[in-house]
This record gives sequence, C-alpha cells and structure tokens, in this order.
Amino acid sequence: MTTLKNTFTNPASRRVAAGLAVAGLLLTAAACSSSADDASPGVAVAPAPSTTAATPTTQPIPIPSAPPTTATPPTPSAQTAATRRVLDQILESHRATGEFVGARIAVRDRTGTVTEVTSGTQTVDPASAPVDPDVPWNIGSVTKTFVAVVTLQLADEGRLDLDAGISRYFPSLPGAERITPRDLLQHRSGLHEYNDQPAVLQNMTRKWTPAELIAVAEAAGRVDEPGAAAHYSNTNYIVLGEIIEQVTGTRGRRRSARGSWSRWA
Repeated sequence: MTTLKNTFTNPASRRVAAGLAVAGLLLTAAACSSSADDASPGVAVAPAPSTTAATPTTQPIPIPSAPPTTATPPTPSAQTAATRRVLDQILESHRATGEFVGARIAVRDRTGTVTEVTSGTQTVDPASAPVDPDVPWNIGSVTKTFVAVVTLQLADEGRLDLDAGISRYFPSLPGAERITPRDLLQHRSGLHEYNDQPAVLQNMTRKWTPAELIAVAEAAGRVDEPGAAAHYSNTNYIVLGEIIEQVTGTRGRRRSARGSWSRWA
C-alpha cells in the first residue's frame, strides 16, 4: 500500500495534490460569494444588498482525479540483475569464510528464467582459473536428499514398507531381514562405511558398481546391530538407491566412489 509520504514525493502525485488544493480554494471562494437562494435550508444568511447588477452564476469547477498509485512491475532484466546481486552476495559471503574455493549457483524463477552466478576458482590455488559454469560437477551427498524423498514417496504410495526387512531386495545380504528402509534412512542399519576403506581410497576415480561398494563395506564388518545407534554411512544410501531401482524399474547412472554414490538420484 502506498503511504502518504510516498504519494506526495512522487512528482505526478504532487501535481495532482496541487490541483486539488487550488480546486478547494476556488470552491471555498465560490461558496462564500453564493447568494442566499443557493444556501442550504436551515442556515441563516444575511440579505444581499440591493443592486441592479446581474447576479453571476456559479459554474461547477472540475476536480482533477488522482491516478491510481500502482507500482510499475520491474522489467525481466531488472529482476535478473537483482537476483544476480543477491546470489553474488550469498556465494561471496560463504567463500569469505573459507567454506569453499569455488562454487556455482543457479536459480530458476516461476517464469522459467534461470539466473546463474559463479564465485572463486577451480582449485585451491588462488592463481587457478575461475569457476567454469559449463563444467558439470558431481553433487555428491546432495543426492541423499532426493533418495530419501523418493523413498518416503514410495512408502506413501504403499509401494514400500519402511519397517519391513529388505531381504526381498537383497536376499544374499546377511541379516537383511532385520534391516529396514527406515534403518537405512536413519543410518541405523549397522552397515559399515565403504568410503574410507583402502580398496576405495586407492581407486577413487574408478566407477564402482553398487554390489562392489556394498561388498567393500561388508568386508570391513558391521559397526552395530540393525536398529541400534546411528552410524553415518554412505553404504546405507547405496542400498536405498538399489531398492528404489527395483521398486520403480528406473536405473541410475554409474558414479565414482567419492562422496555419496546414491546413483538413482
């Protein structure tokens, strides 16, 4: 809603206000010079002095109407520039605290317009090239968010039981009947982490299969019983990704071992 202050600081609004003020003064003067015949009933008016001159007829004075004070919507280019400034500030504030050496961020608004900015360099060397927005990056553990959401969606659709054992999906996995999708989501399955095992650390660029990474984790032994204390393990989300693929029939893409392998997402 436009405030009074904003209304009268606008040049067009000031002109309208001035017109209204002049019109008000003219109306007041006309009312004061009107005859007794024009007075409202019940109001005592002194008789006009006798004169031979014709009484002037009071003409209505037009009152200018104020135009609607609707704000002009910003142009798409202005919106994009404003969004870019905000994104720049977000990236630079986080880079300044040492959270990353380089990053890329993109936002798509409701009209489908994509605004993208980058910050920093491609490596830890400050002299290295700036971030290239056309180079795809592995988003790693961000895929866990998508895997968890799809798992819950399948449960909501009645296609997956969060509290049933996963032996139907992994019949050869020892104790799979006691591990549930809920345990996997909450990192309470007892499955070991594959990502810190020597076999994987020495072959980080290799494209591992889910079965291979699960085997690496199993070779390291279990960290706890299913349903016990939480132990963060990327292996849990590899297993969830495999379950989703079996339930939906959708196959994911192979990824390297670095980060979360949740390939379904």
